[in-house]
Amino acid sequence: MAKENPITSMKQLTKIISDSSQKLLSAFLDDTSKEKKAQTILLEQIADACKQQAFVVLQISRSHDSTQPIETITGHVKHNPRKNEMVILTSTTNNNIHMIPIKHIKKISFLDKEKS
Repeated sequence: MAKENPITSMKQLTKIISDSSQKLLSAFLDDTSKEKKAQTILLEQIADACKQQAFVVLQISRSHDSTQPIETITGHVKHNPRKNEMVILTSTTNNNIHMIPIKHIKKISFLDKEKS
């Protein structure tokens, strides 16, 4: 068996540490994975609300600016068959129809018809 050169093993160790720190830094600075996870959870909740035909409360922000007020809209939500990035909300109080981009929805709450 040949002895491993200590300089080669040190270079390998340095490369491993450098690569892992670069990956950690890029994951820390990149919020897209968090946004994608939140987006998939939101889409699952919208699908559940559509399937159950549940009464829905949506909190909507018209912009990404956190200082802008959040609007609250209630009604029944349906998928838009032509655009997957939009949902249709029919208001129960005044029968208004709202087409809402999914990226504007900050929070969704709904009542399950089966449990209530």
